[in-house]
Amino acid sequence: MENTIAQLSKEKVDVEEKWEAAIESFAMDPETSRISNVPVQALALVVRQIMQPSFIWHLTPKLLQLLDNLELLRQEIVNHSCTVLESIQQKQSEGLKEALEGCLPSRHLHWLEAFANSKMNEVQRSQYCTISLNLRWHHLMHLLISRDRETFEAQITTYFPHNAFDPESIDGWSKQEVGQQALVYEQVLSIGEDEVMWHQNMDKVTSQAIYEMEFFKRFPPPTPFNNCLSTLEEWMSAIEDAHQ
Repeated sequence: MENTIAQLSKEKVDVEEKWEAAIESFAMDPETSRISNVPVQALALVVRQIMQPSFIWHLTPKLLQLLDNLELLRQEIVNHSCTVLESIQQKQSEGLKEALEGCLPSRHLHWLEAFANSKMNEVQRSQYCTISLNLRWHHLMHLLISRDRETFEAQITTYFPHNAFDPESIDGWSKQEVGQQALVYEQVLSIGEDEVMWHQNMDKVTSQAIYEMEFFKRFPPPTPFNNCLSTLEEWMSAIEDAHQ
């Protein structure tokens, strides 16, 4: 039994190292974290391997970088869709409707219209921001539950640097979205402070499962973790479909 457990543990480590190496192999700009020349499907594959079958918590910062890149690609799709539809509408207004028929499959036209839709864009942008903030929240709570306060403190600084709430310092984040970041940051700081005293009262609890259950009773998440992952999958699948 001990040999089996040891083998399973080794296999898990090997898998985690494999996907961590895959991320490191991407050509990423050290300043912007922008990944170049990597297909959407490859990014999505690595994201799913981090998520399943069991979430690889220590790769959460890398996962967030991948999601940032997928969001940039989504925005490019939106801009491209708007440009193409404008061109089609212009040609149709010039009486070239017949020339356009059959040159663009109906499925492609459907996706162009969907991604060029401003309401759809707002929904998908909101999904991205919510996913990003929820993943940061859950990762930080995971560190507290794991009694790793040192990494917790360091990761807060990484997720919410000193200039995180200056709209001009965050490329692509609106003033309202920056305000959402500030709220999550304040919640995390408050929980970090309250957890110290709560932990002392729970110090005699030996079961990690019970400890985790009581933790989330005391500090309920803004969104359950599984719901967060489901939203991530929905958001990412839409980007994949549009990129085919």
